[in-house]
Amino acid sequence: MVRLSRRRVVNFTGVCNKGRLYIKINGTGRLYEAAISGDSLRITRVDSTFYLGDCFHAFNFSSQNSIYSFGGYGFWRNNGMIREYDTINHEWEVKVTDRVVRPMHNSFAWLDNQHNILYAANDWLVEKNLVGGHQQSVSDHVFSLDLKSGKWKDLGSTGRTFGHPDLPCIHLGWGWLSMADSYKIELYNPAANSVFVATSRGMAKLKKIYGRSLPELYYFVDSTLYFGNVTSPLFDSVQLSVNDFTRSGKMYSIEAPGGKRYLYPALFTLLIFGAGTFASLKYRNRKAPGLAKTEKQPLQDGQTITGSFNETEKSLIRFMVNKTGVGERATIDDINHVLGVTNKTEAVQKKTRSEVINSINEKWCLTRGTASMLIDRRRSDFDKRSYDYFMTIDLATQAKELITLEKKVD
Repeated sequence: MVRLSRRRVVNFTGVCNKGRLYIKINGTGRLYEAAISGDSLRITRVDSTFYLGDCFHAFNFSSQNSIYSFGGYGFWRNNGMIREYDTINHEWEVKVTDRVVRPMHNSFAWLDNQHNILYAANDWLVEKNLVGGHQQSVSDHVFSLDLKSGKWKDLGSTGRTFGHPDLPCIHLGWGWLSMADSYKIELYNPAANSVFVATSRGMAKLKKIYGRSLPELYYFVDSTLYFGNVTSPLFDSVQLSVNDFTRSGKMYSIEAPGGKRYLYPALFTLLIFGAGTFASLKYRNRKAPGLAKTEKQPLQDGQTITGSFNETEKSLIRFMVNKTGVGERATIDDINHVLGVTNKTEAVQKKTRSEVINSINEKWCLTRGTASMLIDRRRSDFDKRSYDYFMTIDLATQAKELITLEKKVD
């Protein structure tokens, strides 16, 4: 908040760019630079624009050393303009894009600063300035904009509205945090096509934010969310991490080009492929009768599988096979749950994960005569400081056959 007088308070958005803090007044093009001078804060206007009134609740952000303003509402209609601040002319210039996406509110947009990609959920058309004017939802899809090329991409259908225009949207490094209702706080990450809900531990932390009064100010940096109210005055902070949330599903459904007209040919092709695979497996099993009957029966590469993995390892392998089957990776929380160490200390969780996964990979490489690890990991799309675990489709198929054979031997 910027307090202009004892009776008038104006909403603003703080934007950090090139190590400097800027303040943009809601609904206008006015831009101020805030700087510390001695023991005081000096605020200097840097733009030369007139009052516009057409960009209330716009999404203001900085990327690649430029300040942007996206969308907004004013004069009884909304817009989908991408405005970039020109530091030479001190004006806002509209950036040309290949289409128009109109977010209903800044709670429906998020910036992936690492890749310079802007995301918007739901395209709304609001026109109440005309006789018989209306408000109509144009699309329930999620869109992404490459700020460099100016090209929008339709990512898929959400089938719902994300966030709430009357509640604050808190932008974290992993997505935007919004209160879906009084009892549920969701985190939306369009880059990873995921919706997350707060765990019980996460909810306990977030109650500090939503439990008393909605924050007027908030800023997220280095895993710490700072928030508060100027009018109270009340300021506080809370540390948030990826472990405070759990994935609840996909944010949007990816549709094939052309929609349903490709559905039936694809199903037919899948059916033919499945029939061929089934016939091949049946023929192979008929060529090697008794494979599941003898405890000493070797795999095709001549390696014995009986007793290779203990029950804990088998459980994790089955879980990873199932995850691969639905095209998903496993999070650290997923692995902890399977291994039964969810309520243990972080040190115990890390030690247990490492020992079990290393044991599985060692046994796999030994019995299969390969250098390829069965369970591998990569940096999480959700939090680059964390890891997700995965199997390749080929290895998951082999692992599934191996576990099936061990069941039959037992």
